[in-house]
Amino acid sequence: MRNFRKSLLWIVALSSLATTLQAFTYVVPNDRDLVRNAPAIVIGMAGVSHPELTAAGGVVTVADFQIETVLKGTVAGDWIRIVEPGGFMSEHATLIPGSPRYEQGSRYLVFLDRWPDGDWRTAGFQLGQFATTTDLRGVEYFSRGGDESIFGLDARDLTPYVDKLRKADEFVTFIRTLVRDPNAPAVESYFVNRSDVLIGKFPEFQPKTKLLPVSNFSRPSYLLSGNFRWSNGGNATFGYCCPGGYPASPLNGPGAAAAVGSWNVAGTSVHYTLAGETPGKTGGLASPDGSNTILFNDPNNFLSCCPGAVAVGGITQSSGSYIGPDGLTYNNQAEVDVVVEKNTSLGAISQTVLVAIITHEVGHTLGFRHSDGTASPTSPPPACDPSTDCANPGAAIMAHIIQSPALSLQTWDRNAVQTVYGSGPVCTPPSITAQPQNRSIVSGQSALLSVTAAGSGPLTYQWYVGASGNTGSSIAGATSASVSVSPTSTTQYWVRVTGQCAPPADSAAATVTVACTPAITGQPTDQSVASGGTVTLSVAFTSATAVTVTWYRGIQGDTSQSIGTGPSINSPAITTTTNFWARLTNTCGSVDTRTVTVSIASSCTAPFNINVNASATSIDAGQQVTLQAFVGIGTSPFQFQWFRGTTPDESNPIGGATFASLIDSPSSTTSYWVKVANPCGVGRSNTVTVTVIAPACVVPAITTQPASTTIVIGTTATLSVVASGTNLHYAWFQGTTNDTTKPVGSDAASFTTPALSIQTQYWVKMTNDCGTASSLTATVSVRTGRPRAVRHR
Repeated sequence: MRNFRKSLLWIVALSSLATTLQAFTYVVPNDRDLVRNAPAIVIGMAGVSHPELTAAGGVVTVADFQIETVLKGTVAGDWIRIVEPGGFMSEHATLIPGSPRYEQGSRYLVFLDRWPDGDWRTAGFQLGQFATTTDLRGVEYFSRGGDESIFGLDARDLTPYVDKLRKADEFVTFIRTLVRDPNAPAVESYFVNRSDVLIGKFPEFQPKTKLLPVSNFSRPSYLLSGNFRWSNGGNATFGYCCPGGYPASPLNGPGAAAAVGSWNVAGTSVHYTLAGETPGKTGGLASPDGSNTILFNDPNNFLSCCPGAVAVGGITQSSGSYIGPDGLTYNNQAEVDVVVEKNTSLGAISQTVLVAIITHEVGHTLGFRHSDGTASPTSPPPACDPSTDCANPGAAIMAHIIQSPALSLQTWDRNAVQTVYGSGPVCTPPSITAQPQNRSIVSGQSALLSVTAAGSGPLTYQWYVGASGNTGSSIAGATSASVSVSPTSTTQYWVRVTGQCAPPADSAAATVTVACTPAITGQPTDQSVASGGTVTLSVAFTSATAVTVTWYRGIQGDTSQSIGTGPSINSPAITTTTNFWARLTNTCGSVDTRTVTVSIASSCTAPFNINVNASATSIDAGQQVTLQAFVGIGTSPFQFQWFRGTTPDESNPIGGATFASLIDSPSSTTSYWVKVANPCGVGRSNTVTVTVIAPACVVPAITTQPASTTIVIGTTATLSVVASGTNLHYAWFQGTTNDTTKPVGSDAASFTTPALSIQTQYWVKMTNDCGTASSLTATVSVRTGRPRAVRHR
């Protein structure tokens, strides 16, 4: 019986944190070790592949392979058989995702080793299979994993592995050098970033993606390729094995096995039960034995291939196909199994995490894919198609990383089981929890309108002009929870929020009131002055366009005696009680101030009863506010000095603010007051506070991830991230995503590394008042300087 112990997908590797476990695919050795350890290395062409049934009832796939070149080892004949576990044969099937397959007519570089019965197999599964690909310039490369990158951990330091293309001729030279002398100083200078190679693809021949909103996802969108699903709706009994081989306290293996019942969600047909011990049922994923079993202590050494692995789950055998309730064809599962690593390897995890691991693997026995992957079992996350339901680590127990707080079923997991084995996910229609508010602006200014909504997401937004419900005038590009508008006249706005189920939610209409003619925010005040003295005449106002302020002597409306123009002027010398007023004019019209009276003082009086008014006590961020000082008692002329803060704090004077009025644009809520002086003394005003309404907080979202790069040893690299969101702060870290033990850099969207001599990983976390976003890991690879040319004979 062939040994299937090399299955590598759905394995969960230990992490340094008990609450974070990564479902890894491979622990990737460097190329030097791969060459040294492989018994044979060949280049050739794949022929026909066919399935074969093993004596134990499993299925293998056999590829006929024509040898072109033998780089290492002894390979007899021009053709060999490459035998890989898993496959489909009539009514039999064994699903071992990650097992390599060879496409007829394609050329490969293959690292080989042998099964115990002597048949050839690919060394390390997909690690030993390199397909050939050619760029538009005719340069040939070896590509591991075909169109998908290998996902796993680097064997050198267990950091996330980033695979690259290899230049074919240079890689072959590297292999030949090490075959002649395993200790030769061969240089790995053949790596090329996938993004740097232009491969010819013709989009007109590719399937077209329809970007259509869907209320519910189909069953296959939650399943692995092959559409494996229980025809009986998930009614299955599990056992656990084997007596005397269960994890020692504080771990409880039989207790953790009860996690099979976690997927029995109300409203679905799943009915997983745990019957108890099943002694002797040790076939597991290698040999169908008619029992759905959780095998503890890996009795068959199934995971001996993968040091540090914790568990693997899969579909051991299927029994034909059937038409499901949706009219689609599914492969019927007949036996499923979960294998747990040797007890001696479980010391670093808690009972809670062991339960989470088994829950995750049991989810695979229901046919579910990773929540942040695709139907392809070899797709490296994040690869979730936008047309399918997705959930990142920490948001679903079926994510490729089992991470707190998602140590039990979450929304994505429940959606999956309700869709595949029920009537579909439970959906909550959208609702408005905070309506957009009315705003007042001056023509030419903008107003920020925001809405808060709830419901099954993702939610989409569309803003409209007009009364609520009137969809005749949509605002192009206004598809987020906030919109900035700049109407020229008073206008109403509303937003429609659409969720994953009907009906949509319409907000109330918010009115943005627009003033066009100048708006007087501070009238000139009555004053007194010694005979022969002058006074300062001032008016405060707001306007979207240029304003001409003309001052007149006399009663309001009398334009026979103009004395000057400007928001603030000095009067002529005054020897008797005199009246003044001003007219403010812009392109929309005119507005007049009140009439002020300047009287002759019999003696000098210090400023007293000073009041400050603001044109608005609440403004949007970025808008202006006008403040006006009024001196109730006192002898002119006056001297003014404005301050930020509360009376009588003079620690924050405002430079140049020495008039009766002040125009400012505070970035946050600010208090103001003014000190007024004349030759007789000093007076202080009241305090006015202007509240600044910040834009609605937008949760951080990454639009461009930090890109991996390669540098010459001893140089630096600059990494950058592009993200959306309000008031973002950045924190860069050395290591893999979510490892915050090594902070680096500053609060900026880019980061320049120190000079590096070894491959190093970095990531960045964005935060604001309403959320966080963590980037993917960017790897900075290091290469030596350009090698000298070598002539080959």
